[in-house]
Amino acid sequence: MEFEAPLENGAQLARLDQYLQALQSSDPNSSLPAMMILKKLGSDAVPALIQALKGKDKHRRSSAARALGILGSQAVSTVPDLLQALNDQNPAVYAEVTSALGRIGHAAVPGLLSALRSSDRSLCISAARTLGRIGPDAVEAVPALRELVMLPDEQLSQMAAAALKKIKSSQTNT
Repeated sequence: MEFEAPLENGAQLARLDQYLQALQSSDPNSSLPAMMILKKLGSDAVPALIQALKGKDKHRRSSAARALGILGSQAVSTVPDLLQALNDQNPAVYAEVTSALGRIGHAAVPGLLSALRSSDRSLCISAARTLGRIGPDAVEAVPALRELVMLPDEQLSQMAAAALKKIKSSQTNT
């Protein structure tokens, strides 16, 4: 898939579906230009990406999450939507959502801390895993993760312990 010469942001936003489709490609000649365009669009692309993230098509949801991850800190406003998407049943969407939250980094930590307190066990596990991916920038999550380590739920406890280890080992390596 080839892209035309750079367009104004409005015209590029109109082609968002084309860019999302290109992100799914294993061909770097398609995916890399789409990534660069989305990065350039920055926060202008966020409303359309959130709409795609909430859509019915799993490929589009996955690509939207990937695009939000590409935007990184420019996608801070999407953390609540990404946290909701952690419950997506599609493994590819889930993987892209956790990656996006990890790329957003420290700005995602408050939302992930809220998710740790959720009564939804799978959301807690996902939040702990993502905090581990964030590493030392998630240091304020340490007390909450320590509490989870003490719970009788073995899987949740192990995920919290793994996150703590990643946060602490990253701190000692810097």
